[in-house]
Amino acid sequence: MHAEVHGHALVVFGALLILSIPLLLVSVFIAASRTHRKNLAEWRQLPTFDEYLAQNPDCKTDQGPPACNQCHATGLLNRGLSSPDSKQRILTCDSCHAPLFRAES
Repeated sequence: MHAEVHGHALVVFGALLILSIPLLLVSVFIAASRTHRKNLAEWRQLPTFDEYLAQNPDCKTDQGPPACNQCHATGLLNRGLSSPDSKQRILTCDSCHAPLFRAES
């Protein structure tokens, strides 16, 4: 009798474990989708390169990247929105890390 109850409990536990895996995967997918949509909305709010220079004419340099409108440094970090290979790019100041403008590759 005891072995039969123990075996039944293992079957129930196994079934719950198997059913919880798809639920976990769906939850992770939903969370990742929400994060990507939020990041994409924030990316779209950044100016393009031309808009950035139009809004910040004093940041234009003779050569190289434009200066940061916050700290006036000229180094840029070019990072992907969702991964290093992402086509949507965010250019941030290498010094103060302020997001400056967006680009697409």
